[in-house]
Amino acid sequence: MLHLETFTQWVLGPGHPTLPALLILMLLDVLTRTIVQSIRPRVRKEHFLRTLLKKILLWLMVIAAHQVDLVLSQQQTLRNAVAYVLLGNELFSIVEQMAKAGVPIPEPLRRAIQALRGTETEKPEKPEQAQEKTRA
Repeated sequence: MLHLETFTQWVLGPGHPTLPALLILMLLDVLTRTIVQSIRPRVRKEHFLRTLLKKILLWLMVIAAHQVDLVLSQQQTLRNAVAYVLLGNELFSIVEQMAKAGVPIPEPLRRAIQALRGTETEKPEKPEQAQEKTRA
């Protein structure tokens, strides 16, 4: 067990509450997605594998941030910043999954998530409209 702890500290850096919290929120996100899939079976099963692969990529980002902190002789500043952003992202994802399952989400929270994600409130622009904006 000592070797696993040593390896984990070498890869992720010293312990910080954001790391187990991030792991727990990622697991909760996967669990809520699984529940939504059972409630709404039209969700494709390959999304589950894609979700797991994305979670692995997010942990690779945390590892990369720690390595940059080491090079810059930082006190895990970048790693913790990345972890905070990912924590917020996972929390939003969990709330979105709950909304898909039919759980009532308070309207202010729903609007905040839509604004941060840029979904449902913005319609995709046509290429002509985007060009007009750049000319103006």
